[in-house]
Amino acid sequence: MTETELKTLLASITLPDEAARAAAHAHWMGLAKPLGGLGALETMLEDAAALTGSADPDFSRRVVAVLCADNGVVAQGVSQTGQEVTRAVAENLAMRRTSVCQMAAASHCSVVPVDMGIAGAPVPGVQDCRIAPGTKDFTCGPAMTRAQAVQAIGCGIALVRGQKQQGVQLLATGEMGIGNTTTSSAVASVLLGAPVQSMTGRGAGLSDAGLARKIDAIRRGIAHNQPNPADPLDVLAKLGGFDIAGLCGVFLGGALENIPVISSIIEVVTIRNYTYSDDNYTLDIDVPHVTGQNGDAESFINKDIDEMTKLISDCFYKDIELADGKGHGTVHVDYEVVTNTDKWFTLKLRVCEVYGSGNTYYKYYHIDKNKGCIVELSDLAVDDSFYSKLKAEVQRQMKVEMNEDKDIKYWLEDDPFGVYYLEPGENGNFYWNDDGDLVIVFNKYDAAPGFMGTPEFTVKKSVLGDSLVPEYR
Repeated sequence: MTETELKTLLASITLPDEAARAAAHAHWMGLAKPLGGLGALETMLEDAAALTGSADPDFSRRVVAVLCADNGVVAQGVSQTGQEVTRAVAENLAMRRTSVCQMAAASHCSVVPVDMGIAGAPVPGVQDCRIAPGTKDFTCGPAMTRAQAVQAIGCGIALVRGQKQQGVQLLATGEMGIGNTTTSSAVASVLLGAPVQSMTGRGAGLSDAGLARKIDAIRRGIAHNQPNPADPLDVLAKLGGFDIAGLCGVFLGGALENIPVISSIIEVVTIRNYTYSDDNYTLDIDVPHVTGQNGDAESFINKDIDEMTKLISDCFYKDIELADGKGHGTVHVDYEVVTNTDKWFTLKLRVCEVYGSGNTYYKYYHIDKNKGCIVELSDLAVDDSFYSKLKAEVQRQMKVEMNEDKDIKYWLEDDPFGVYYLEPGENGNFYWNDDGDLVIVFNKYDAAPGFMGTPEFTVKKSVLGDSLVPEYR
């Protein structure tokens, strides 16, 4: 496959079937269960319906494709083991002796090991899609040629097509290749414009010295090859691996052949519940726990929520003690997963407190899955003009609402409060709606009297323009 042929092929990818998505959504809404009670599973199945064109897709035939390849950069001492481990694991995959094989068997799922470029001779029992016996050391030059990168992507697409011909309806992916956390960190660092150090981890357990060698190798590889971040194929060829390129093809093949390919998701479960009830006081706190593949970001969220909910609970019991059998109070804390896509995760924590008068406030947590990091409102801003445009648009909408309804009241600049957290550097509550526009959320009393509740204002990306960080436009 040539690069031109690849571009022509990708141009044939069709848009999702929104009618099928709507039908799947209606199905979930009509079942005897809490609305949205299955969380991300419902959304994923609706996405699958849109991709397949069926409101009730059949996934009885499913496969885990594990793409294996070696990486020349291991010569720089970036891994704990040598390339022989790639071959050993591939052999065990062929003999169905690995943990993924055991888990797949329990899920009535087949495992297809694929040789994208293992060093040495082909491995018996492993599907042969070899581009070359491993990539080159990218600290000395490109890991592969641009043509090889295209070839590997084409092999991934062909793999999906072959599985479809065999009746497979759902794909999951995996990879095996010593050194591939180095190649993936290098690719991610360039494409995301992120510091190498922040994108690079210990892999299978490198020492401090090993991690330092790994970071240094990536920096040298980027400096030597000068990959163009605006040309993903260039980045992939110069810094990537045959396994990564093949996986690109698998995901593109899923889009071409209307076969869902499972990617990593973030899961949220309730791990703790604070409850109390008597004639005067009621406490009900659900404590969520976030798990996935964004370790530091998820740890931050879990720690923050643990501390916040414990403080709320402690204050509740302190109020009971001080009241000495008098007064009334209700505290309720719950949560909602607002967004959980391949790129973005948003969790909303809602706190309702009633002690004489009621107060409701929210705390939003966002993870950029591409970067694996927490995102706050200030992270969306190129400069202070972002806040100027945001504040102006919110206040414009406030004035429109007040002009249209005399009972509506917001605090503007001439009021004692004002829209304070739309000032430069502030981090107010927000989320992205289904149209991809920014929604600003005010807690009770933040921007209006209590009777106005928790107002929300939608700000279109076109209003923010180039004041919005490019990757969020």
